[in-house]
Amino acid sequence: MVNDVCADEDWPYGTHCLDGAVYTAGGTEYTVSEIENRKEEEPAVLGEFTDAEGWRPQENVFVGDCMPYTCDGRYHVLYLKDRRHHRSKWCLGAHQWSHISTDDFKHWQIHPMAVEIDDPSEGSICTGSWIREGDTHYLFYTIRSCDGTPAKICRSISKDGYHFEKDRAFAFTLSDTYKGVSARDPKLVLDAQGRYHMFLTTSLTESGELLFEE
Repeated sequence: MVNDVCADEDWPYGTHCLDGAVYTAGGTEYTVSEIENRKEEEPAVLGEFTDAEGWRPQENVFVGDCMPYTCDGRYHVLYLKDRRHHRSKWCLGAHQWSHISTDDFKHWQIHPMAVEIDDPSEGSICTGSWIREGDTHYLFYTIRSCDGTPAKICRSISKDGYHFEKDRAFAFTLSDTYKGVSARDPKLVLDAQGRYHMFLTTSLTESGELLFEE
C-alpha cells in the first residue's frame, strides 16, 4: 500500500516490517503501509456491473479458475484474481479469491475479496470449493508457499457468505506418499450418510504406491 492505494501485489518475502516507511520518487514523497491497515468493516456490496461476458475487474487484472456456487436464490462466482498472467510473486501467481454474484445473470454485484494473501510466505491462494453447513459458510483451498514447502490445505469461514476470515487453527498437508508441494484444488462432497469427502489434485512421490487401479 502506498498512500492507501494498492500499488502492487508482489509482496516481499521476509519478516521486515515496512509499515510507515517513507520514500521519495520523482520528487514526490510516499508513505508505505501494510496491507492489513486497509482492512475495515466493508459493506457486502462494493460495486455493480452489467453483463459478465468479457468483463474484467480492472485493467491488467484477469479472471481465472471460476468457482460457482448457488445459495438462497443467488448465484455466486469466486475466481482467482490474476495479475500479469501468473507472473506475480516470482511466477507463483499471487492469486487471491475475488467474489461476484447475481440473481438474474445480467446484473452483477462485486463483493469483498473472499481470501486474501496476508502473509509474505504465501505465494498464491489456489482453487478450491465452497460448502455450507447450517448457517456457516466454509471455503477450502490450498496455499502455494514461496519457499517450496508442502502446500497447506486451509479454510476460511463466514456467517453471512460475504465476509470471510481465515481459520488459523485449521491447516494440514498431505502424507509423504504424495508430493506435498503439488497439492491443489480441494473439492468436498457430502455422501448419503452425512460424511464429507475431500478430493485433491496431487502427484505421487517416486516411492509412492498407487492406492487404486482401474
